[in-house]
Amino acid sequence: MMNNKITRIFLVLGLLFILIACGQDSSFSIHFHSNGGTLVEDITYDEGMVLIMPANPSRDGYTFGGWYWDQETLSAPFSASSLLDRDVLTDADLYAKWELVEYEITYVLFGGLNHGENPSSYTILENHTLLSPSRTNYIFAGWYRDAEYATPITEIEVGSLGDISLYAKWTLDGNSTDTYTIIWQNEDGSVLETDITEVGILPTYNGATPVKTSTETQTFTFMGWTPSVVIVSGNQTYIATYEAHDINLEHPFDPSEVNTIFGYDIIAELPTITTTDYTVLNFSDASYLEVYIDIFDWLESDAIAYSDLLDLMLVYDDVEESWVVGEYFIYIYLDDLTYEGLEVYGIGIYGDLALLSWAGMISVLESDFNEPTLGTILPELEGLTGISLNQVSGSEYGILGSYQQPNNAQMIGYYIEDLELLGYLYNAELSLLKNEDVYTFTISTDLVYALYITYDEVSVEIRFWSFDPTVVESSLETLPTRQTINQYEVQSFGQSGLPSVGTYDVLVIPVEIKDYPFPSDYLTNLELTFNGTSFETGWESVSSFYYKSSFGKLDLNFEITSKYTTLYNKSFYQNHEDLGDQYAIVEALNGLNSQIDYSHYDYNQDGLIDSVIFIYSVDYNSDVDPWWAWVYAAQFGEASSITTLDGKSFEYYMWASYAFLEDGLVSVSNLVVNAETYIHELGHLMGFVDLYSYTHDYGPVGGFDMMDYNGGDHGPLNKLLFGWLQPQLAVKGSYEVTLESYSIDSDGINSAVLIPYRSRDMVDGNAFDEYLLIMFYTPEGLYSGHIVNDYIPNQAGIVVYHIDARLLETTAFWDNYFMYNNDGTSDFIVEILEADKNDSIPSLNNPLQMSDLLTSGTLNLSSYTWHQGGAMNVSIEVLSVIYNTSDTVSFVLTVS
Repeated sequence: MMNNKITRIFLVLGLLFILIACGQDSSFSIHFHSNGGTLVEDITYDEGMVLIMPANPSRDGYTFGGWYWDQETLSAPFSASSLLDRDVLTDADLYAKWELVEYEITYVLFGGLNHGENPSSYTILENHTLLSPSRTNYIFAGWYRDAEYATPITEIEVGSLGDISLYAKWTLDGNSTDTYTIIWQNEDGSVLETDITEVGILPTYNGATPVKTSTETQTFTFMGWTPSVVIVSGNQTYIATYEAHDINLEHPFDPSEVNTIFGYDIIAELPTITTTDYTVLNFSDASYLEVYIDIFDWLESDAIAYSDLLDLMLVYDDVEESWVVGEYFIYIYLDDLTYEGLEVYGIGIYGDLALLSWAGMISVLESDFNEPTLGTILPELEGLTGISLNQVSGSEYGILGSYQQPNNAQMIGYYIEDLELLGYLYNAELSLLKNEDVYTFTISTDLVYALYITYDEVSVEIRFWSFDPTVVESSLETLPTRQTINQYEVQSFGQSGLPSVGTYDVLVIPVEIKDYPFPSDYLTNLELTFNGTSFETGWESVSSFYYKSSFGKLDLNFEITSKYTTLYNKSFYQNHEDLGDQYAIVEALNGLNSQIDYSHYDYNQDGLIDSVIFIYSVDYNSDVDPWWAWVYAAQFGEASSITTLDGKSFEYYMWASYAFLEDGLVSVSNLVVNAETYIHELGHLMGFVDLYSYTHDYGPVGGFDMMDYNGGDHGPLNKLLFGWLQPQLAVKGSYEVTLESYSIDSDGINSAVLIPYRSRDMVDGNAFDEYLLIMFYTPEGLYSGHIVNDYIPNQAGIVVYHIDARLLETTAFWDNYFMYNNDGTSDFIVEILEADKNDSIPSLNNPLQMSDLLTSGTLNLSSYTWHQGGAMNVSIEVLSVIYNTSDTVSFVLTVS
């Protein structure tokens, strides 16, 4: 029998059968009948060949059930063993078996009840007409394939494929209004807020920004809510989500050690020292100060860059070969000897120590305290020599000197007795607080001087300060998030532009003007400019800037299309002047219509594309339209001819040159791309106005704002109206306030104080009113990229803004909403109240000056007036010594 059959060896690999024949000559074919599936070619076997089965066929709506020998019943499956049982010299026919796929149907009913005859599944052969569900107090408005209600559906047709979700759309029947419970919950399960909200309303969380406790290795930034917040259609729980950030266990430069040596904030007079690996060496003696800061993470380029900054800020002394800083000298050095194998760059500061007499010290204090008779309040401690004066905080000083008496303790005791004869009293409460014996001298009900004395065998320090006993520590209310400009538009007009809170995709279309091509790497550079990291760009991208500026409340992803090349040359669009941009825009939108789903960019479902950014290839020129940058609306030009794009109307847009990303940034030596112009214009897309002046080189903010000279960060009004900032509210009273640095604030809370014109102005939930905003500025954070520009201060201080953001009585969508702007010489929407009160801004040539910031002493604002009438009876007395890297500032705020 063996000789009458072919000897076969089968190797089965996956779905492949490999037949190796030996022995007698043989040849046969296998014919494959796919029965409606994809074509499978016949195979023929000749002696000595390897027989490999072909890939399985496919068929829409079916799964392949295998090959079978019989066509009618498909009951005899093909397999290796079945082939062995046949005489393979005979040609074979195999038939495909198919099994129908049953697809699942998911109904999203939003509280409704599905019709009992609607199917839960279907196959490719079935047709189902969808029946209407029901819901109490609602009228069914149709089934849709998507939650955005963009694609209606009435039946599942024969030939349909895949699992589907169907969304029921409802409208109120007009006879009732449903309300639902919205719960805002922290990640740990604790309830932050519970709201009862009407159906059809977008719920808003009004509490403090959720926080997650830091660990030893990570901090956490609030990112938003899960699931995404949507219009109310039923009870819903939203859970706070966070992004983890690894803690940098290295320590940034702390100026306090150097400042203590010199007795004042000398570091504030220098450019910001950026390092996380340094040591301070003090070789000073009683008459000479000599301090070195060895900086281990500086390269030669860092040392050169810092020298350049010193050149910009300080005068160079050719004799000393150093820069002059106050009474001292500063220079940059390279130390290649002290640390074996290392080249360490550093900063040296040196100079003679100027010692004071008692009378000289009293003269300084009389000026600082504005107390001409201080010499009678603070009598001389006889025998104290080599006196130096150190300002510990805004109103606290340390008087240090050498003191070597036969019995220092006895002599100090006699001095305290003299103080008591003058009227000083022991203060038990302050003594407990300071852990020293504190004595106080009362001038009036709101002014008291205090001191305590520490000493050893060779020296004495007298701590002396003033305070107002009527002032209480701040317990100011933190304002809930205010209504945003975007929310105002929705409330007033039923439509809006780009929201300022949330996570969104934003469409960017590069428009190549026919005779001005983009460079070959344009897409790479645009991706960096709009979506890059701080490291990748050298400063910030549009996305990274807004994520930081908004404290994580605005997370933008820019979807950049391939370029559209216009039909005409530059001259065609230029001939249309400031209307020329919309001729190119209409071409681009229509030309890319088949490639872009425009409906994806209407997040608030108001029927408008939220915004589109057009980047054109021509170099910008502010004197020749349309080659500049602006934000505008389609309704005012040629683009009004566009009806809809994927069911959405086109309205808000940005128009800006590609060349803006090639601009330099003086403070950033390793800049790759510059996003600042696009950042400014995006502020307009969210509804905010320009803060620069059309009549002066510098307006009432002096250039100090991203919406003014494209500098630094968004100011406090901007962030308040974007829904990012929650200032403390101060009405009548005196408070001791501690503010965090606005520049490095991470959550928008406790970094600003708001003083309303009327205490009731804030109860309506918006900030479209007149008020003061106070912030503590340090030259850090997003401001650091512009720190050498003359309109961004290089030293820290308190900034006071007068805001009048009242709205016009009658407004229209995409019109001017505010009563005031920043043009002219008075009646501004935002102005900085100058601490020096010299009215230097607005100006034809002067930006914001350092003297316009409050750095010490008291600022009385009563000489300024409210637009609505009356003096601003507000005063600010600084309590802290302010450093460039101070995390906080303390001051007494009096509102009367």
